[in-house]
Amino acid sequence: EGRRREAVDARAQESMARAQALDDRGRAVDAMRRAESERARAEELAQFMLFDLRNGLAPIGRVDLLKGVALKSLEYYESLPEGEDLDVAKRRLVALANVSKVLVTSGDEEQARRGLEESVRLARKVVAARPEDALAARDLAVSLNQLGYIFDGRQEYERANELFDESLALRRRIVAVHPDRKDFRYDLALVLSNLAGTAIRQGRLDEGMKHAEEARAVLEPQLPQQPRNTMLRRAYLNVLENVQKVHQAKGQWPEAIAVAEVCVRIGRELVAIEPENRDAQRAFGVTLAGAARMAQGAREFEKSEKLFRESIAIRAALAKHDPNNLQWQIDHATGLIGLTLVLRATGREQESIELGEQAVRIRQGVVDREPERAEWQRLLAIGTCELARTVEGTGDLDRAAELFARGLAAHDRALAKMPSLKRENELIRTMKRGIDIQLGLASPANAVEFTQHAMSLYRQKRFAEAATQFEKALADPAHRADLRRAALYNGACAASLTGTDAWLAKALVWIREDLALRRARIAAIDEKLAGGGLDATARGRLERERAQHEHSIVGIRERDDDFKNLRARPGFSDLFPE
Repeated sequence: EGRRREAVDARAQESMARAQALDDRGRAVDAMRRAESERARAEELAQFMLFDLRNGLAPIGRVDLLKGVALKSLEYYESLPEGEDLDVAKRRLVALANVSKVLVTSGDEEQARRGLEESVRLARKVVAARPEDALAARDLAVSLNQLGYIFDGRQEYERANELFDESLALRRRIVAVHPDRKDFRYDLALVLSNLAGTAIRQGRLDEGMKHAEEARAVLEPQLPQQPRNTMLRRAYLNVLENVQKVHQAKGQWPEAIAVAEVCVRIGRELVAIEPENRDAQRAFGVTLAGAARMAQGAREFEKSEKLFRESIAIRAALAKHDPNNLQWQIDHATGLIGLTLVLRATGREQESIELGEQAVRIRQGVVDREPERAEWQRLLAIGTCELARTVEGTGDLDRAAELFARGLAAHDRALAKMPSLKRENELIRTMKRGIDIQLGLASPANAVEFTQHAMSLYRQKRFAEAATQFEKALADPAHRADLRRAALYNGACAASLTGTDAWLAKALVWIREDLALRRARIAAIDEKLAGGGLDATARGRLERERAQHEHSIVGIRERDDDFKNLRARPGFSDLFPE
């Protein structure tokens, strides 16, 4: 009897243990389900904030408010285990791409790059498992395009081109399979536009134009069918702005201005469609400033000033509406600086100085609020140095020296975080040394410093003194033959502006030599380009240099006002037998 009770007790305990185990397992499953449900809700909330809310904040220019959410989301997605579920991987890669868009807008491109590289890795995994899935291929193409945009902004063009090219190949394949999908053709145009922009920035102007014209051909047929599609029209506007930049780089001012006028018209239409969209207003301000620069390059200063002032009015209103939007404050200052250059070119130095001081105050305020952001420091430096150059032109050398010193200090802070700014930093140092020489704080030690001294005198309209310093610089044969230094060109400008027979005779000799060097260099470039064997970067550099020389030749012959006295000189027309 005792043994039977023990057996019954044992079975009862075993049953209770099994029941307890089942209960524990059930609670664990419930806990897992709750955790998964909570994670799904958290991810859904994050996606709402990073996609829907981002789209809501974009029209008022405050996507930066989501930076904290984006950084936390990036940490969260990176902490998740890999897993084998492709649908989960797809959700993660899309989420990471959205996170990165917010980070780019907020100025944190390094964290954005990190998120996009993970997004690309996951997208490759999904495409490898589902090679026929067009949407999976599209996700990969989108992430590649976004990542390429970041490398393009960092001037790492070779890497940017690789990413854009891969994205382009995917999008061509998708469009070939789904030719009737307008959204897929729109995607194709976007990456073509990015490739165009990168090629143009590298100086590969013909390649940039080719990509831009293909993007234009893709988008134009859709415009009449979707007259109120702002995304489509904005993409088309970006393509036209690339076309405009090619014409500008080649010195084709009538063509550049014609395209700029179309861009302004489209910008107005976009603002009319969404009058409360402040992001659209900001974009229109940028378009107006671009058109103003085209008119300035063509020396149509009245038109340029009018366009700059309209752009500034828009930017000032945006900056006033939201003083906490630092990008809008920077935009306002940038517009002011653009106008100062037009005023300076038309002899209105005091107006230029007043606006320049306002621009520097605005940029200094931005730097005070975000001192660690290198780009803000760089922009403060550039604005301060432009103001210094205008002040220098009035002859106030002490103040110009003080402004150059302040600009250089800001640029040094930027350089510490952006080593790619080294050449720009050296240029600022050289300009400052030109002032120091005039103040007697230093003496010209070589041809480069004689040239800088000459340029400082030229900005003060002391043309005969400038020509004298240029003549000293030109005694160095290597410096004389260096087209990058442009000593012959600038010396001829100063000598021509004196209006005296002796200096005009020298100006004619110098400009004849300059033209011979430019024509010989163009011939050498053409030979190299025809020979082949150049990588994209080298070809682009040569194409841009060639365009600059052609532009300079046209300027000498008919555009540059510095040569107006020389053009009346006997023998000048013989310089252009063509």
